[in-house]
Amino acid sequence: MRYLNSPQSRSRFLASAMLLALPVLPLTATADGPAGTPKEQWSQAVASVERGQFGRAADLVSQVATSHPELSAAAAWLADYRALEAQRAAMAAADFAKYVEWAKNRLERGGPNDIRFGLSWARNALDNTTDREGLLRADWMVRLRDEAMKKADELRGKQEWLDAFTMYSELATIYEDDPLIDELREDCLDHARLDAVYGKDNPKWRERLQGVDDGAVKQALFHIDRRYVEIPDFRQLTLDGFKQMLLLTESKALRDNFDSLRDDLLRGQFVDRVKARIEKIKSAASVGRRAADDHFMRLLEANRQTVNLPEALIVSEFVNGATDALDEFTSMIWPVEFKEFEKHTRGDFVGVGISIADQNGRITVITPLEDGPAYAKGIQAGDEIVKVDNESTEGMSLTRAVQTITGPEGTTVSLTIKRKGVPDEITMHLQRKLIKILSVKGVKRDEVDPQRWNFVLDAASGIGYIRVTTFQENTVNDVRTAVHELQAKLPELRGLILDLRDNPGGLLSAAVEMCDLFLPDGKKVVSTRNREGKEDSISASGDGGFDDVPLIVMVNGGSASASEIVSGALKDHRRATLIGERTFGKFSVQNLLALQGSDAHLKLTTAHYYLPNGQSLHHRPGATEWGVRPDVELKLVRKEAFKLFEMRRSLEVLGPQAPTTQEDEDGDGELTGDDVPAVEPDHPDAQDDARGDGELAEAEIEKDPNDRPAVDPQLEAALLMMRVKLLSSQNPILAGRVNTQSRIQHK
Repeated sequence: MRYLNSPQSRSRFLASAMLLALPVLPLTATADGPAGTPKEQWSQAVASVERGQFGRAADLVSQVATSHPELSAAAAWLADYRALEAQRAAMAAADFAKYVEWAKNRLERGGPNDIRFGLSWARNALDNTTDREGLLRADWMVRLRDEAMKKADELRGKQEWLDAFTMYSELATIYEDDPLIDELREDCLDHARLDAVYGKDNPKWRERLQGVDDGAVKQALFHIDRRYVEIPDFRQLTLDGFKQMLLLTESKALRDNFDSLRDDLLRGQFVDRVKARIEKIKSAASVGRRAADDHFMRLLEANRQTVNLPEALIVSEFVNGATDALDEFTSMIWPVEFKEFEKHTRGDFVGVGISIADQNGRITVITPLEDGPAYAKGIQAGDEIVKVDNESTEGMSLTRAVQTITGPEGTTVSLTIKRKGVPDEITMHLQRKLIKILSVKGVKRDEVDPQRWNFVLDAASGIGYIRVTTFQENTVNDVRTAVHELQAKLPELRGLILDLRDNPGGLLSAAVEMCDLFLPDGKKVVSTRNREGKEDSISASGDGGFDDVPLIVMVNGGSASASEIVSGALKDHRRATLIGERTFGKFSVQNLLALQGSDAHLKLTTAHYYLPNGQSLHHRPGATEWGVRPDVELKLVRKEAFKLFEMRRSLEVLGPQAPTTQEDEDGDGELTGDDVPAVEPDHPDAQDDARGDGELAEAEIEKDPNDRPAVDPQLEAALLMMRVKLLSSQNPILAGRVNTQSRIQHK
C-alpha cells in the first residue's frame, strides 16, 4: 500500500436568478471596444478577480454597473467582499498594535512566564503584519528573543523539559527553520515524551508495547537497506538509536518507574556500555546493515546484564531513535497502533459509530458518526463514557477503549455514559456494524436528514462545494456521488469549489483517482522516483466525467502529500485555479511494509514524487521554496483559522453539541490555546504581580476575545471568483448589446 501523510456567503444575491439567463461581456476587449468602454472595464475587472485584485475589480465593475444594471449583482458581490477585506484589515491593525504593546509589557516584566507570554503575543503580532522582517529586526524583538533563549536554556538545564519545549516551540514559530532552535526543541521534546509516556502515573504505555519484539528490528533494517529513498546512513541511524538509550537513563519518570534505573551501579554500567558502543560505531571504518543489527543485539545483551528494562521498551525506543535519523515520515507502526492506522486509510471499521478522545483522563464522545448505532440510540457529543460492558473506563487508555468498544460485526456492547445536566448514568446496548468514515463533506448538514451533507453552495449560480478531509479508499467514490447529487439538485452544475485545506494526504491511488475525475485522458498526474532514479509516471485514465466543470481548489499549510498531488496537477494543467495559502511541502512517498511473523508494519519513505511540471517541492531544512503556491494567495490569521475550525466542528457534530471550550461555555467567543496563553496564577513565577503574592489579579490578565466574524474569507473569495468567472463566460449576445450601447453613449 502506498501511503502519503505527511484545518453561507455574506454576499448579496441581487438579481442572481435573472443573471443565469443574461448573456454578458466577453473576457477580452475586441477591436470595436476602445479602451475605457464598459466592455473594456468589465474585461479588466474579470482579469483582476482572477489575479485576486478584488479591490480594483470592485472599482471597475461599480463604474460599468451604472450603465449596465445586469452587472449590479457582480458589483454587489465585489462591494461586499471589499467591506469584508476592510473589516479584516482594520481588525488586523488593531490586533497588531495590541499584541506589540502586550509583548513589550511582558518583556519589561521579565518573569519566565512573562517571556513565554511575550513570545505568544509577538507571534500573534507577526501574524497580523505584512512587514514580518521589519518586526523581527525591531530592538525589542531582538531583546525578547535573547531573553527567551536564556530562559529556555535555564529550564533545559533544570530538566524542566516540557516548559523548555514550550519556550523553544514559541521561538520556532517566530524564527522558522532556525536549526539551533529546532535542535533544542526536539531534544526537549524527546525528554518530555519519555516522561509523559513512561511515567509511574501512566501505566498505559504497557499496552502500546504489546507485540513489540526484537525480530522487527532486523526486518526493518533489511527493508531500509533495500528500499529507502536514499542510500541510508547506517552509522547515523545506529548512533541515534543508541543515543535514545542514554535519554532513557536520564529520564526522571523512568527512574521513578523502574527500580534498576534508581540503582546508580546498574544504571552506570548500562550507560558505560552504551557509550563504549557509541565510540565503536563512530570509529568503525564503515557501518552497514549487518553491523547495525549486531550493534543492536549487543544493546539487548547489555540491557539484560545491567538494568534489565523490558525488552519491548528497548526495542521500541531504539527503533524510534533510529528512524528519526532517516526522516520525519518513516516510522514503525506497532501491532496495537496498526488497526487504528488501517481504519483511517481504508475508511471503514466495525464498531458503534463514535469518535472519542481522552479529555483530562475521561473517555469522551467528540461526535457520533453518520449511519451508526450510537447516533440512532441518541448518544451525544460531550457524553463521558464511564463504563464499557460494565468495566470502568477510569485509567483506561484511549487505545484500550477503542479496542473494547469495537469488535466483530453483529455483536453487542453496552456503554454507560454520564451526560451533563442529567443526574443519573445512562446505559445503552449497541449492536456493532460496519461504519464508514466520511472524508467528503459539504456546505452544511442536510435539513431533512442531518446524517447527509448538502453540497450546494450557490443554487442560483449553479455552484457546488465539496470538502475532502483525507484521501481514503472510498474518498473518490464519495466525491463522485457528491457531484452526481449536485447535478441532480441544480438545474446545471456550472462550477465546483474543491476544498483541500487541512487535508494531510492519504493514499496515492486515491489522489490519482481524484485527478482522473477532473483531467482528460492521458494528462500526466504525478511521477515517482526512487533512489536508483527509476521513474514511474502516472497519467489520467479514461473519461473522468467532470473534466469540463469550472473548478477552484482551496489549499493551505495543512494541505500535504496527496492533497499536493491533486492541487499541483490541476494547477499545472491549468485545470483549476488555486486559492488560499502555500501547501505543506511533503513530496515523499511511504510504502507500508508488513513484517513477517508480526502485526507490526514499517512505514518507509521509498520515493519522492514530482508534479507534471517536473518539480518536487519537498520542504527540506533550509529550503526557500517548497509546497504548491496558490494562484491567489489569501492568508488567514490565527483567530480566523480558529474561527474556521469552530465553524467546521459545529457543522460536523451530529445532534446536540457540547460547549466548544471550557472557557466558552456561554458561547461568548473567548479564545483559549494558541490565542490566549494559559495562565498559572498559583505558580511562583506566574507574574510580578502588584501584590507580590504570586497571584495574578484579574485586571492584569490580557483578554483577547476572538471577535472575528463567523465567516470564511478564503471561501468567500473562492465563491466570488467563481461567480464572476461564470458570469463572464455566459452567452456572448450581451457583448454585442453592450457594444451597441457603448457606441451610442460615446457618439
